[in-house]
Amino acid sequence: MKHVTITLDDEDYERAQEYAAALKTDLDVLLKAHLLALTQQDRDRAQLIEEGKQLRTQVSGFRAMDLLSRDELHERKR
Repeated sequence: MKHVTITLDDEDYERAQEYAAALKTDLDVLLKAHLLALTQQDRDRAQLIEEGKQLRTQVSGFRAMDLLSRDELHERKR
């Protein structure tokens, strides 16, 4: 396991400690959870992009120009 050291102003450190205490947790636990959430978002985004690319390669025969025009789409019987 790796350790990370950060530098905070005394005032910021105290506020962070109070925030963690209000959540009934340690500042280390709070920071770890936040960092993991940030990196998970990046992994999720990358996975969605990859899935989108795979889906686009599987879809064939679709062309936007084959869609109905606005007038055709809203055509009503009179």
